[in-house]
Amino acid sequence: MAVSGFRIWEYLDSGNFFRMTSWYILPIWCLTGLFVEYLYRQLMDPALVDAIEGELGG
Repeated sequence: MAVSGFRIWEYLDSGNFFRMTSWYILPIWCLTGLFVEYLYRQLMDPALVDAIEGELGG
């Protein structure tokens, strides 16, 4: 409550965990993690990395 005066990060639902987060948002975090992992693996494809490094002269 120090910065804005509002308790924007306080969870009061039945799934709250130390009032800082909620177990109900766990599926969203899992899906976000899976998406980021997929995106990272696509961007780190050896052919793509070689093409980018070739363009940059590295």
